[in-house]
Amino acid sequence: MSSVSAVRMFDNDEAGYSAWLRANASGYVINTRRSRPASYMVLHTARCHTIDPLNGSRPGAFTERQYIKLCGTDYSELRRAFGRESGRCKKCQPLVNS
Repeated sequence: MSSVSAVRMFDNDEAGYSAWLRANASGYVINTRRSRPASYMVLHTARCHTIDPLNGSRPGAFTERQYIKLCGTDYSELRRAFGRESGRCKKCQPLVNS
């Protein structure tokens, strides 16, 4: 029995990222720079308005310029795939078992 990974990276895919947020409201998002330095990997809940393309930001601001999104429905899988985040969003304050 094979399983489908619940972990995704969105790079130059604003529409796919937005669809993922809508389909995975209880998931997690790591916002990081395109170059992915470990010094900036901030964890958010999928419901956080600061990382949502529908919040009124300019098109392309979330995955098409300097940032990409690392997304997962399970925090443990997300961490295993991309490493530990460098911080957590102070607005949505994601609660996870570390």
